[in-house]
Amino acid sequence: MAAAISEVYRDVLGPWAFPMFMVAAFCAMFSTCYIVMDGFPRSLAEALRLLSPTRRHNKKPWTTPYWALLVVAWLAVIPILILVPRPVLLTKTAAVLGFLVAPLYYALNVYCAARFIPAGPLRPSKGHLAAAWAGAAAMLAASIVFLYSMLG
Repeated sequence: MAAAISEVYRDVLGPWAFPMFMVAAFCAMFSTCYIVMDGFPRSLAEALRLLSPTRRHNKKPWTTPYWALLVVAWLAVIPILILVPRPVLLTKTAAVLGFLVAPLYYALNVYCAARFIPAGPLRPSKGHLAAAWAGAAAMLAASIVFLYSMLG
């Protein structure tokens, strides 16, 4: 896909644009993967710690048993192994799953910000929280419309 897009740049701007585009595409994909692989588990672990009444006041990070990590890793590997011969389908599947999970993750972040940030300059105002919850509702509505259009 990146090669096809880079051909458009090469045709419009000239052959010098191809290596520039490929370096930029690699940097964009690498940074995206790095941020997702590093930031998503950290923020999810902190959200789970805050949402668990028994661990909320514990400053130690949420720990997960190794067997659970192995199960999740294998559950992630199976679709990749099945879909690797069809990379476009793999990319579409990842995008759809990300789109459908995003409202839940967003709502959990808004809930944690509303509930667990103490009063002070970092606490969101009621207007900010109302806008955030409206955004969560809009994301959920977009996901429902998307599912409806896909299923039928």
